[in-house]
Amino acid sequence: MPSAYLEGKAAKQKELAEKARAMRDSQNPPPDADEIKSKLAELLKELRELKERAAVGGEGWKGFEDACKFIGCSRETLYRKVRANELTMYRIGSKPLFKVSELNQLPKAAA
Repeated sequence: MPSAYLEGKAAKQKELAEKARAMRDSQNPPPDADEIKSKLAELLKELRELKERAAVGGEGWKGFEDACKFIGCSRETLYRKVRANELTMYRIGSKPLFKVSELNQLPKAAA
């Protein structure tokens, strides 16, 4: 008698586990290849953007003092060029930054 009871209980638990698994699988079907590709492309784009932001201090960008040295001018001259829209000043937080490609377009020693 006890073994029949335990067998019935085990069968009921197995049945409930199968129902729960089926419900879980129907709610969260496995992603298909297209979904994975699109998510991967999205993550790669995000990674590139983060790398660009992280590389702000590296090649391609100069801080204010480095930009002054790079083109050979004073701080006042650089501010004047920004105000006159001859040069674009970007900001990451409170740090002013300049693109090296834009600095290269200015004449050297413009002070």
